[in-house]
Amino acid sequence: IDHSGGIALTAGATRVELKNFRINITGSPNLTAQVGDSSTRVPLTVDLSAARTGISNRTAVVRGAKVALSAESAAALNTAFGVSALKAGLPLGTADVRASVQ
Repeated sequence: IDHSGGIALTAGATRVELKNFRINITGSPNLTAQVGDSSTRVPLTVDLSAARTGISNRTAVVRGAKVALSAESAAALNTAFGVSALKAGLPLGTADVRASVQ
């Protein structure tokens, strides 16, 4: 599932955009984000354990999926910001998805 939005993280003059999220809904769900205007994508973790799911009127809904930094995305952001404080598992927020079922 492709998403056209994104978020920007800033510290001082450094700004890193994570955008064009892609949610993979396989047996091992994951979320990736494009870094800025590059072709680089970083993985984020998705925890569906507390998410609510359902289908209504040909629309599949997932609410409350927890999104956090993966080890790879934390390392990339630490490098970009010149810090070492960001760790895998740091919560970024929640994701809600609505998709038409054909």
